[in-house]
Amino acid sequence: TSKGAIRIWDLKGGTIAGSLSGHEGAVTCLAFSNNGYHLAHSSEVAVVVSDLRKLKNIATLPGGTGASVVAFDASGKYLAFAAATSGSKNVSVSVVQAKEWDTILATLDTAHTNQLSGLVWGPNAKWMATSSETDRPLFVWGTEK
Repeated sequence: TSKGAIRIWDLKGGTIAGSLSGHEGAVTCLAFSNNGYHLAHSSEVAVVVSDLRKLKNIATLPGGTGASVVAFDASGKYLAFAAATSGSKNVSVSVVQAKEWDTILATLDTAHTNQLSGLVWGPNAKWMATSSETDRPLFVWGTEK
């Protein structure tokens, strides 16, 4: 909602199964892990990860201020999020490992100068692509050394 709440719906019953809070302001993006256990959600203030089995927030990610997109890789092992970087005119993408939410594994300083509108992982998390609605280019990034 515009007030930072997330409602979880039971699609079979057509009822609200629960809700999550934790944001000041509107939620900007949601991403489910493939196993359905985790939901990552972002706002202008933070990136938060919730355990959907317990309907509980389990982590607020470092560096998530101003995040516009969040995405789990297909294995659910990694979560990437894009946010403005202090001291840089570019947007950066940070990657954390699931279950160790408080440690940033890598930060990629992209060439995007405006908020990202898209971030997807490739097969086996070997690459990711980023796009921005306002500065137009699509960039593809390798994730292996």
